[in-house]
Amino acid sequence: MRGESQPHTYFVGRRLPDGTEVFTVTAEGVNRLEAGEATAALDWHGTTAAAMKLSEQLLAWATKERPSRDLQSRFALYFVPRLPHRGFVLDADDVRRWLRIAGEPSQRVPAAKRLWTAHLRTPFHGSASDA
Repeated sequence: MRGESQPHTYFVGRRLPDGTEVFTVTAEGVNRLEAGEATAALDWHGTTAAAMKLSEQLLAWATKERPSRDLQSRFALYFVPRLPHRGFVLDADDVRRWLRIAGEPSQRVPAAKRLWTAHLRTPFHGSASDA
């Protein structure tokens, strides 16, 4: 992801009787993600082609770059099947977190920009069991 500022994003998927819909939701509005000219819908529990198209859309939105085919394949294999069948609300930060762990070096976000905890004045010490 590049350094440009973007509103916080959630991805919302819902399953309808006649197919699926996936939206991006920000403070600025709601936009439907389109499968484009692909024959596969954006379906997280559909065909492999549908999971690949959804992977491409989610990764591209989160990184503002077109993901490689290999990265899409790994996301479609390891991340997409974990989305609930009936529908989901997915924080874009969860996609970025997956990229930091499993993504390609060019897709990774520098640590200083990805951790909200870097903005805390005092780090937390101990655990809940210490209380």
